[in-house]
Amino acid sequence: MPVCLTPGLCGLARCIRRKRLVRNIQQQFKYTEPIICTNTTCGNRKAWSLVREESVFVDWQRIKVQEDPGEVPGGSLPRTIDVIVRHAQVSATHVHIQTYKL
Repeated sequence: MPVCLTPGLCGLARCIRRKRLVRNIQQQFKYTEPIICTNTTCGNRKAWSLVREESVFVDWQRIKVQEDPGEVPGGSLPRTIDVIVRHAQVSATHVHIQTYKL
């Protein structure tokens, strides 16, 4: 099992030019490749292959939570925050849409 600096979100890539491995590539809500090969004579910035068996990725979802419009003072907008859920919380999250009559 790979060692991740950020639990659950790291990748291992192989430089296609020099076959050099780059570990602990931090993932930020999308697949992220290394910036440059660690081999000082290579300079590769684009040709990478993901080593899946040594990478760790988890299910995640961004959800928006909004204040109940019925509890907001007149003339104000309901506040909204983004929340990131991971692992089992993703399947435990349910969409709740509530409409209000004006």
